[in-house]
Amino acid sequence: MLKQNKMTHYQERLDQRINLITSLTVSYESRESVGRYNRVGTIKVSDTMKLQINNTVKQIESTSFNKNSDYAVKVTQLPLNNNTVQFDSEESKNSAKGKNLVASVVDGKGESNGNEIYAIIRGGVITTFCFVKSYTGNQNGLLGKLRVDGIIKKIKNYKKNR
Repeated sequence: MLKQNKMTHYQERLDQRINLITSLTVSYESRESVGRYNRVGTIKVSDTMKLQINNTVKQIESTSFNKNSDYAVKVTQLPLNNNTVQFDSEESKNSAKGKNLVASVVDGKGESNGNEIYAIIRGGVITTFCFVKSYTGNQNGLLGKLRVDGIIKKIKNYKKNR
């Protein structure tokens, strides 16, 4: 289990992207340019969502990982749909129809876009926390993108099988 007095990189990312905010920008990726996003609205980051994410992170922290392998552990799927997104306008809502919506965080410390949240494990400990687009491709594509040896979709199933 990770125990340090100094705030780690992943803890900073978790705070910047979830714990210290009240909403996330919602966008979709432009068809004309990969990596370019069109804002359509926001999603509230509720206390319930924060608690669920932090509880999952605690489960990940308490898990023993092989120190010789790197893993991406799915923390949550963000509920990006017409019921949860506060669209900027009716035009924004219409422009988002049929698109893969992502939460976007852009600040002075980086950018992260996706509809899923992953913790990255290197050397047996969480090193960072990022948003991932579930539609990026098959699992092999995600392995390469995140530079990990394995993807863990449910930490409780991983722990049960160990």
